[in-house]
Amino acid sequence: MKKLLYKTIIFFDTEFIIDKTIAQPIQVSFLVYNVNKKGLKYQEEYSTYIQLRKDLTINPFIMEVTHLTALFLNQNGIEIEQAKKELKKFFNKFNKSTTVFCGWGLGNDKKTFNLFLDNFNSENYNWFDLANFYNKFFFKAKSKAISLEKACLDLEITTDKLHNSTSDAQACLDIFTYFLMELSFNQILHFC
Repeated sequence: MKKLLYKTIIFFDTEFIIDKTIAQPIQVSFLVYNVNKKGLKYQEEYSTYIQLRKDLTINPFIMEVTHLTALFLNQNGIEIEQAKKELKKFFNKFNKSTTVFCGWGLGNDKKTFNLFLDNFNSENYNWFDLANFYNKFFFKAKSKAISLEKACLDLEITTDKLHNSTSDAQACLDIFTYFLMELSFNQILHFC
């Protein structure tokens, strides 16, 4: 039996506003699992809404897909500086060499963390793009990225509501678990 590459896997998702120079997550969720030879064991989760910066607005498309409004975020979210502290603390509490962050289509998530968190470099962490793995596993080539919604439909995975970071992180966990029925943890992470 091969030694496990990682001791912790964190399934996550962010809902965010982003452009070339500004990025702000408006909802983040992390589901933390310990990895052992028998599979995954739940450890903890972190999820929060984040108040909107004063100079940002949510465009109509983001409001439509996430059902989040500036009013909701400002009433239910934590302040931006508190969010930065909590997210940095969250990232720093895990061993970088034995932890992998797993999400769906990671490019904008990593860019958001890099722009939002001072002195944060996503390249210092291990990332696993489940969308990339899904495409390579089923289509054997680099093809146009499939949506999380389409993957859930294909695999008959039910979701509460997509474009909610908690629901999307859970969908990533469910898709990863689906593949664990066919492949080992290491085989999945080495596939890409």
